[in-house]
Parts: sequence; C-alpha cells; structure tokens
Amino acid sequence: MPLSIAEAGAGKGVLRKVLAMVLVLGLVALMTGLGFWQLDRATQKRALIEEQARRSSAEPVPFVWDRADYSDQRFRVVRVQGAWLHGHDFLLDNQVRDGRPGYQLITPWRSPESGRLLLVDRGWLPAPVRRSELPVLPPTGSDRELVGALYSPLGKAFSLGPVFEGEGWPRVVEHIDFAAISRALGQPVLPVILRLQQPRSGLVQQWPVSPVRPQRHVAYAIQWFVMASVLALLGTLLLTRKRNDHDD
Repeated sequence: MPLSIAEAGAGKGVLRKVLAMVLVLGLVALMTGLGFWQLDRATQKRALIEEQARRSSAEPVPFVWDRADYSDQRFRVVRVQGAWLHGHDFLLDNQVRDGRPGYQLITPWRSPESGRLLLVDRGWLPAPVRRSELPVLPPTGSDRELVGALYSPLGKAFSLGPVFEGEGWPRVVEHIDFAAISRALGQPVLPVILRLQQPRSGLVQQWPVSPVRPQRHVAYAIQWFVMASVLALLGTLLLTRKRNDHDD
C-alpha cells in the first residue's frame, strides 16, 4: 500500500535526523581524536627535551664509525677524529631564527681510517636579502678533532620538490636525505648528523628539539576538545528542538 504524503515526509525527516546525528558524532570523534593526538605529541616532545638535557650534560665519548643505526644515540655528546671534506658544503634551506630566514651549514667530515663520511652541522647563518644569492661561508680549518652532539632526524621529511637546488657548491638542500647526499658526494654518508660544539664555528649553534614547544601542543589539544564539546552541545540542542517541534 503506497505511503501517504505525511508518512513519506516523516520518513524523510527521520532519515535526515539520523544522517545529521551520524555527521555530528563523526566530527566529534575526529576532533576528540585530534586532541588526544596533540597531547601525545606534547608528551613525546617533553621526553625528547628531557633526553637532550640529560645527554648534553654528559662528558664526550668516542664516536663509533661502524654503527648501522644511530637512532638510539640521539643527543649523545661525542668526540670524533678526522678531517673536513673541503669544498662540499650543503646549505639546509628554510631555517628561520627570530623571524629571519637562513640556512644550517652542513659540511662532511672524513674518518682517517675508513674514509667514511659524517655530516657535521656547523650552525645557522642568515640568508642574503636576495634569494638568488648565497651567504658567504666561513672556511673550514685544519681541525683534527670535533666535539658535538649526535642527531638523527625524526621521521622522513615530506617534500614535493627535488632535494637539491642547483648542481654547484655549496649546494642548497630542502631537507636531509642521506641517500641523495651520498649520491652527490659519490660515497655513502653515515645516517646521523653531528651538531658541532667545539671548535666554535662563529655561527649560531643552537638546536631546539622542535620549533613547536610542548605547551603549544597542549593548547592545540584544548582547542580541539572545546570545539568537539561545542559541536556536541549544538548537535544535541538541534536534534532536541526538532524532536519537540515534531511532537508539537
């Protein structure tokens, strides 16, 4: 028996209400999940900051050249012998300090025994006003020993473009890609970076764990939780009002 116009309208109203409820619940769940994700990120950042402070205060230990994985050595202060690979500097782009763009200057360091290469972050230097120009680099000396903290990049960098800009030296890099840098140098580099402490390079040698502090992640989490609560409240009020209108 065909449904009456009133029954058909009531059925559509129920369907719209169900769809609206599903949409609201889905958005509330998504926002709540993002809030907890931000809290987890804050916990991770606090752990990294504590690890950096603890390891940075320790005495330097000899660097081990033949490790396959250095991820458990992050922030460990080491002493390493070798020599600079002159004329093969990399400039890590998009490094901002106090609102000013610049580069991290990275130079390979060669093992005296095996010839293996270690990338050394010598510090930050400002970029020239014109994007087409490159900064004047401080020269590498005749150092035979360095002291610095080891750093393994967290995760894999995301990039839509090529790793390098140009083919000459110094070479601008968008992110640290050990495989691409190995190909550019013609020999493999170790999957770790030494953040130089001694000798001083004259550059800015400060490396925060992350530009986003744990407190900001907590603030983001609160924002997501507030938005989820407001949406849940509005959704409940809207559905309740529609039910009251229907009852009337």
